[in-house]
Amino acid sequence: MQDKVKLVILQTGSTGLGVFTLSLIGEGDDVFVFEGDEGWVWEIEEEKLQRCLQVGIDRYIVPKPHSSGWYINHSCSPNCYVSRKNQIVAIRNIGPRDEITMDYSFNIAWEGFKMECRCKTSNCRGMIKDYFSLPENIRAARRKYTSEYLLKMS
Repeated sequence: MQDKVKLVILQTGSTGLGVFTLSLIGEGDDVFVFEGDEGWVWEIEEEKLQRCLQVGIDRYIVPKPHSSGWYINHSCSPNCYVSRKNQIVAIRNIGPRDEITMDYSFNIAWEGFKMECRCKTSNCRGMIKDYFSLPENIRAARRKYTSEYLLKMS
């Protein structure tokens, strides 16, 4: 495992700003901690909610503005996932200058959540939905990359 991953915020092709690595990250390496204030959904300003990490029923972490958590983008073919409560971990090796991404659906329990997907990967689902709206075969295939609180609800 690396001592410290070096990350930078850069312009992406289709999603605005994103988080990129400056060095090789190995499979299973901790990439960064999604840090911020944790609170109830009704306490969070609406314009910040889309940047939050859901960590429990109605519980979210609001990332510090301009932090890695603030800019991490979704991908239907992510290279990272959330481990424990808020640790971002590499699913596979990630090369220098690659964007750090995660699949938002594997952290969201908000029933009826929908957001247009712009990842443009070969397996893009077109729409980001809450975990329980995903087909069972997709949930089963990525079970080990699913937030712990969602697994407890399953």
